[in-house]
Amino acid sequence: TIGKVEVDIPEASGESVKEQIDVEVSGSAEAMGNLIYLNPIISGRIEENPLKQDERQLPIEFIIPVKNRYMFSIAIPEGYAVDELPEPISLATSDGTAILRYAAQINGSNIQLNHSWQIDESFYAPEKFHELKEFYAVLVAKHNEQIVLKKVQ
Repeated sequence: TIGKVEVDIPEASGESVKEQIDVEVSGSAEAMGNLIYLNPIISGRIEENPLKQDERQLPIEFIIPVKNRYMFSIAIPEGYAVDELPEPISLATSDGTAILRYAAQINGSNIQLNHSWQIDESFYAPEKFHELKEFYAVLVAKHNEQIVLKKVQ
């Protein structure tokens, strides 16, 4: 269910559009006994590595550079506490053109998630293939990590 929506469109072209959306999501958590498993990436999840080959002879081309930033605040249900949070990570390729940051922390009765990833180039030489493939492997792994909530006795 979508609640309040705010969109900030800058007057200058080339600047980022900012959206703030209050969302209530059903079906993104799974309860098992006294635990709730929740994947916090509810939008824009990368589920598989797009670089599947073992070797690459041709350049890697993206249509355009990509920059994604997600900031979520997830309310901890009453009667539950955080049992496990994904580990934070800050990762960059050797040339700094692909960057991944992910951090989840408890803030009162909420979980704050700050996650960003970007690929600044649209063209990479074949020599960068293995490094980009590993970057995507870590990104996919982070997008599949779950938060575990435990019922408080």
